[in-house]
Amino acid sequence: MKKILKVQGILLTILLVIVVPGNALASGSSSIATNAQTYLEYMGEHLKDSSASPTDNSIGNGKVHGQTKRWIKDTLKEIGVDYRNIYEQTFNTQTDTTGTITGTYRQNIYYKGSNIEVTLKGKDPSKQIIVGAHYDGSGYSNNASGVALMLAQIKELVDKEFPNAVKLPYTVKFVFFDIEQFDKGSQYYVKKMTDAQKKNTLFMLNIDNIARGDYPNVYGGITDRNNNSVVQTEAYKLAVSKALELGINVFDTEALDGYYNTHGKGPEISNNTIYTNPWTSSNPSPNKKYYELSPSAREIDGTHTLFAKIGIPYAYFEATNWFYARDDGSLITAENDGFINDRMHDFYMAGGKEFDTMKNLEYYYPGRSLAHYNVYGPLLNKMLLEPDIKILRPSQ
Repeated sequence: MKKILKVQGILLTILLVIVVPGNALASGSSSIATNAQTYLEYMGEHLKDSSASPTDNSIGNGKVHGQTKRWIKDTLKEIGVDYRNIYEQTFNTQTDTTGTITGTYRQNIYYKGSNIEVTLKGKDPSKQIIVGAHYDGSGYSNNASGVALMLAQIKELVDKEFPNAVKLPYTVKFVFFDIEQFDKGSQYYVKKMTDAQKKNTLFMLNIDNIARGDYPNVYGGITDRNNNSVVQTEAYKLAVSKALELGINVFDTEALDGYYNTHGKGPEISNNTIYTNPWTSSNPSPNKKYYELSPSAREIDGTHTLFAKIGIPYAYFEATNWFYARDDGSLITAENDGFINDRMHDFYMAGGKEFDTMKNLEYYYPGRSLAHYNVYGPLLNKMLLEPDIKILRPSQ
């Protein structure tokens, strides 16, 4: 088994936009992590249900959903993002004729929503990276946690005194996707991308549900079932490379292949560590439902899948547990080993807002969200500031 590299502490200046709750700061936390925790706790207190609820015969008009959108835009302005770099992309399935956003969810219900795009220009604007997190989730982790990290990352990159200063090697578009519980925001966004934008996108990074799951995972690639292999792994390889450079412990495919068969359980949960899907063709999941091979994610889930389908490599940040056992002994993915079971699936499925709360997470797993931010925050930052073109475009 490959050697697991040890962590070195990262101490950065803490910059805050709003008052920090008492438990948000921790010694050794990165500025991105502490800011993300601040935003997360704010949403946990003030935006407790940002879900897209059927209102006025449409999905996307919920009261708190609208408050969340306004809060995101206000926070971006407070961070110092130039208003000219904030674009609201609206869509309406009742009137849209693009060919992608058609049909309805149940009879007489249609979708309308708004993706919020923030563009930070790079030194080489001929290439771009897309980072996404959906803001229509139903709870604290799903997906206030992803929204919080993306806001903290934007804050890290924006100089309030010089908002148009260029720090990034390539242009980065941060997209807060709407109606992602039904895959509508990303569908519309991908449909509206030009051929040139698709060609020039180095990778898409999706951030979803990262606060409560046992293992902070990074995924990438598409399972090729015909050849028992995984393709389009460039963005995943970049994530692993940058994690190792940061001194983050990595349980990648090689480290996890056969781990469950040998130990009968998953690895011990450790700080400053990333994991991935453990299943390979030689050591498949006991549950046939989850055939996807390491390091790919479930192909039917997530914003990233729409980008992968048009050939854009993805990396996916999600915290979960691939080693959670059903009563029949088979394994599934679940976010909280020891707290939920298969019959309480609403805790980790869309719609489980009564369980996915700040109170529950902090009661059962105090400090977990900040610990995850201390892994994901520095990793995201390094992937954007140092996207190794030799990994992402090996043929160039």
